[in-house]
Amino acid sequence: MEIFKIWESVFDGSDRLVRVLAAQSANPWTSEQVMDFEDAYKHADALGIAPYFGNALGNPKTQDEVTQMSVDEVLDKCTEFIAKGNETIAQQARLAKQRGLRLVAYEAGQHLVGHGGAENNEKLMNLFHAANRHPRMKQLYLDYLAGWKQNGGTLAAIFSSMGTYSKWGSWGLMEYHGQPPAEAPKYQAVLEFLNANPAWWGAELP
Repeated sequence: MEIFKIWESVFDGSDRLVRVLAAQSANPWTSEQVMDFEDAYKHADALGIAPYFGNALGNPKTQDEVTQMSVDEVLDKCTEFIAKGNETIAQQARLAKQRGLRLVAYEAGQHLVGHGGAENNEKLMNLFHAANRHPRMKQLYLDYLAGWKQNGGTLAAIFSSMGTYSKWGSWGLMEYHGQPPAEAPKYQAVLEFLNANPAWWGAELP
């Protein structure tokens, strides 16, 4: 709120200023604490969360079990995570709306990556890379984005636009500049979703 006041002094009355309160996506309780602390929601415009899916598969405690899965089984699990996440998104959107705020995603997308030592499991890494490159990932992203919108989400910053896959994750919608779109299912999905919802974001892509 202190920082908001500094920006407000410069952009007073301007619609260029959007004040975002950030919270933990999977834990709506944190959103309530952040928004209600000293009535912070009265001085904000949006609640920001990061509704990733698939992060549970990178748990070091279950890495041996996960490495026995096929790519399709990983994607099936992601389908389950997305469905469960939609319930949380709806709850987050409801909490934000009750306080006059809109729900945004400051980061979003798949989160298939090992952590806590599991990032060094080469078999796990290769499995996650293959899942990100699989054609089914396109439909997963389309379902994911549709669920975000239908359950009250607005602006979503997909992480990230481009990046080489490594043991630290498969974040890019594209893996490198100039990659053929036909080889980038996540990129295909985002463009298709945006073109199918021009009124939602205000433009149409070629």
